[in-house]
Amino acid sequence: MAAHKEVLRGVTKKPPHIRRRETPEAVKVAARQAVREALDECVLVRLWYCESCHQECKTMAAHKDYYEPLDVWWLCHVCHADYDLHGIDPKTLKL
Repeated sequence: MAAHKEVLRGVTKKPPHIRRRETPEAVKVAARQAVREALDECVLVRLWYCESCHQECKTMAAHKDYYEPLDVWWLCHVCHADYDLHGIDPKTLKL
């Protein structure tokens, strides 16, 4: 009986809260939260113009890589949608 418990102990699954953190959606949520906290703490500064079309507006953070949460482009709503749809470097979209 003890040997059976040893085998079971070696194949236990990760707890659900750890599995949830590893999902792609959880990585995105964590990156967005990191940007919000960095803005609140003045580590990041939101640009007042879009880095792609240079329109003056309230910009949105577009993540290049969610695993580097503070490496973002500041884009207007239209350019951000284009970036999400096409996956092209925003600086080449509308210069």
